[in-house]
Formats: sequence, structure tokens, C-alpha cells
Amino acid sequence: MVYQHAWSMGERACKTPRGYVEARLAAIRGALRKAVPDAPIDIPVFYGGCTGEDEAVSYLGEGLFDGIFVDDRQWSPRSFCSVIERVCGCERP
Repeated sequence: MVYQHAWSMGERACKTPRGYVEARLAAIRGALRKAVPDAPIDIPVFYGGCTGEDEAVSYLGEGLFDGIFVDDRQWSPRSFCSVIERVCGCERP
């Protein structure tokens, strides 16, 4: 399942307040549990909204989302690697 709010798409994409994202995620997870009550695990939910490095690290590091779709207009390969390093707690050699 992927969550992406409408104003995070297109050329004028903008970030969404964390509280709004958390509320929508709770509703999505609740609906998934209701729709698939016998699922052996929670169905993974990915965030597809406009996000920066710190938000991505927070969303992933705190286990809020199971993954993030990265928008290439905002991220460089260096920032992508930085998020992976920060979430995983590892440094490049």
C-alpha cells in the first residue's frame, strides 16, 4: 500500500505536516486491518509524499512507514545514501 497525498505530486509539490501524515497513516492501517483481519503481519505501507532527508529518516527510523518512494526532483544520490546510512546506523567506508 502506498500513501501519497494530492498536493505532494507534480511540479508544485509541497511537504505535509507530520500530524496530518500520522492521522492518515493510522486510518489506512486501521482500514487494512479491518479489510484483511487474518493477515499474518501488518500490510506494509510506503510513503510517497514530498519529503526531505530528515523527514525520511524520521519516518523510517521510527517505524512510521515501511518504506519511502524517493522523488528525484528533491534528492541527489548523496542524500539518498545519507538516509540509508542514518536509518541503518552505518557509515560508508
